[in-house]
Amino acid sequence: MPKQHSGNLKRKNNSARHALVLDIGTTGIKAFIFNHERDVLARTYKPLNKFFPKRGWVEQSPQELLTVSMAVLRKVIRASNLSPDAYIGLGITNQRETTICWDKETGVPVYPAIVWEDKRTARLCRTLGKKIGFSVRHKTGLSVSPYFSASKIWWILSHVPKAQKLLARDRLLFGTVDTWILWNFLENRHHV
Repeated sequence: MPKQHSGNLKRKNNSARHALVLDIGTTGIKAFIFNHERDVLARTYKPLNKFFPKRGWVEQSPQELLTVSMAVLRKVIRASNLSPDAYIGLGITNQRETTICWDKETGVPVYPAIVWEDKRTARLCRTLGKKIGFSVRHKTGLSVSPYFSASKIWWILSHVPKAQKLLARDRLLFGTVDTWILWNFLENRHHV
């Protein structure tokens, strides 16, 4: 692997040379600590549950995603024996298109996370694809697909009355798994 460029990276503390990485997959969550030479100093893993309430539907618990993320991070940090100021940052990789909607005042999800592999909006996407598929592909390079978050958000807004009420009161937030995790991790609850 190529060595890290020393150019624009300025460290507040020269001892802060370790990266904490959280990998939030669909079947489990891993946490790693890397040193400045990209060696793995510590790692941990915990599996996740998936639920299949109907054929083609795939859901996960947003709370479990959060709880397991915190648990693996705590475990890998304890295993490393590094002080809190030893880290330069946290990197997150995740399931990308898994969709979560929650109340921005209470932090309570309005529905389970709809996983990227869920097909409940396939019919809607086929219909939209016939109407606007060419335009979408021309502008984005992507097809209209139930894989993406937009149709999942539409489904939640169409089928979950609590989501509709929160949206009307400007209290509904949407995010993919990384957004959900960061919103819960950050003290001032930034929606990023």
